[in-house]
Amino acid sequence: MLVATHGWWPWLLTLAIILIALAAVIAYFRRRRAA
Repeated sequence: MLVATHGWWPWLLTLAIILIALAAVIAYFRRRRAA
């Protein structure tokens, strides 16, 4: 159980980082297009 939890949480962290980076890129392009 502990090994399984330790195995899947870094994947969840990586997914969160990708989503944050994607949101930042979208916000940057929206700001550029608006200006």
